Amino acid sequence: MRYGGYWLKLAIALVAPFVLMLAAFWYAALKQDKMQDPRRSMLAMAILAILLPAHWTIGSIWGWLRSNRIGSEPVRVGTRGLIVAIGLIASSMAATQHGMVLRLYQFAISPDQYEDFSIELADAGRSIVYTGPLGFDAPRQLNQTMVANPAADALVIDSPGGWIHAGKGLAAALESSSISTVVARHECASACILPFESARRRVIEDGAYLGFHSARNDLLKDSDKNENEEFRTVLAQRKVPQAAIDKAVQTPSSSMWWPDVATLFKDNLIDAVRLGGRDLGPDDYFPAKVDEELGSSDFAPLIAGLGQFAPEVLGSLRQTLTRQVTEGASRAAMDATVRRTLAPAEEAAIGRAGDALQARRALWLGQVLRRFHSSQPQLCTDVWENSHHSEVMHALTPEEGRQLIDLIGEALRTARQSTSTPQRPAPAVLALAWRPAVVAIGNAAYDTRAARLAGRISDDDVCRMAIAFYEGLPELRPADEGAVLRWMATQN
Repeated sequence: MRYGGYWLKLAIALVAPFVLMLAAFWYAALKQDKMQDPRRSMLAMAILAILLPAHWTIGSIWGWLRSNRIGSEPVRVGTRGLIVAIGLIASSMAATQHGMVLRLYQFAISPDQYEDFSIELADAGRSIVYTGPLGFDAPRQLNQTMVANPAADALVIDSPGGWIHAGKGLAAALESSSISTVVARHECASACILPFESARRRVIEDGAYLGFHSARNDLLKDSDKNENEEFRTVLAQRKVPQAAIDKAVQTPSSSMWWPDVATLFKDNLIDAVRLGGRDLGPDDYFPAKVDEELGSSDFAPLIAGLGQFAPEVLGSLRQTLTRQVTEGASRAAMDATVRRTLAPAEEAAIGRAGDALQARRALWLGQVLRRFHSSQPQLCTDVWENSHHSEVMHALTPEEGRQLIDLIGEALRTARQSTSTPQRPAPAVLALAWRPAVVAIGNAAYDTRAARLAGRISDDDVCRMAIAFYEGLPELRPADEGAVLRWMATQN
C-alpha cells in the first residue's frame, strides 16, 4: 500500500465529513438567502450530523485494518492505535451532541408554528397589511407582494413576533423595496422590531405598542447573543441611546419591555404617531392627545364651562398636561394636576352658582353619601371635610362621575355671569340648616375634624350626620338652601 494513497483515503474518511459539516453550517448561518425558508438547510445539517459519527467509526476501523503497512515499512501498534483513537474520539465528540442534533432534526421537519399570518392590500393598493406572527415563509410572500404592487409605499404590520430569521428576512425585503414607511398597528414585538426599526420611516398608530426583549435560540433554549448583536446593530444605526439598547436586549425573553410613547420618542425608536389620519411628531402629537382627552364626552361639559369661566386656567392646564405627557408622567400625577388646577375655579364657580343648581348638587351629595355609608364610610368624612379628592373620585360610579362633571360644568358656565361674593346666611337660617346634623351627632357636627381627632365620633357618625344635613336642606326655602350651600363652598 502506498504511503500517499493511504493517508489520502484516511483524510477522506475522517476529515472530509467534518469539513463538509463546517461548510454546511457556514452556508446556513451566513450565505443562505434571508428570504428563504431555512429548514431545508437545517434538515441537511441534521442528516450530516447524524451520519457523521457512523462515518468516523467506519473510517477508524478501516484505518486500523489498512494500517498494518505504509509503504514498505510495518506500522507500529501505537501508531495504528493512534489512528483508531483519532477517529473514535471524533466520533464520540459528535455523538455527545446527539440531543442538539435531534432537536435540529425535529425542528427542521416540524410544521411552522408561526405560519398563521396574512398579507393583504389596503388604501387602493398603496399599503400592504401584514397580520400575524412572523413565519418562515413570510419574507418570500411579502417580497412577492411588494414586487407585484410597486405602487405600495407603506407596510402596516400587526405582529407579536416570531422567528428571528423571518424578522431579518422581512428587513432585507424592505431594504430593496419601494416601501418607505412601516406602521405598527396594535403591536409590533420581539422579532417584529427588526423590520420596523430597519424601515426608512417608523410610525405607530395611536394606541399601538412596541415590545422588546432578548432574542431566544429555540434550539439551545436560551438567549442568543449573536441575534442580540443584530438587534444592537439595527438600533445603534437609528441612534437609539445605549441605555435603551441595553434595556431592549437585556429584558429576559420570557417577558417584554413595553415603553410608552414618550419613551419611544425620547429614545428615537419611532418617528411619528398616526392619529386621526395624520402622522404627528412629538411637538404635535402630545398636545393633540391632551386636547382629545379634554374634549372627550367625560370631560366636555367641564372643559366647556372652564373655557368660559376661566379661559386662562384652561390654557395653563393644557400646557401643564402636555408637558407631563411628553415627560411620561403617570395618570395619577396628571389627575392630581387636573384637580389642583381646577379646584380654585370649581370652588369659585360653585360659590356663585344659582339656587336650582345648588339644590341638584345637594341631592347628588345625599345619594352619594348614602352609598358610601353602606360600603366605605371613611369616604363620607372625605366628602364632608373636602379632603382626599382622588380617593373620592375613584370611588364614584361612572354615572355619578358624569353627573358631577355636568354639575361643575354648568356651575362654571353660569358663574361667569355672576360677580357676587357668597355672603354668610343669617344665623337663623344656618341654625335651621344644621338642625338635622346636630340631632344626628350633637354639637360635634359643628367641627367634625376636631371631634374625630378626640375620638368622640367615628366615620359612621359623620356619614349619618352628613346624610341628615343634605337631605334636610330641601326643607328650607330655595333661596336659603342656595345661600347655605354657596357659603359652605367657600369655607372648606
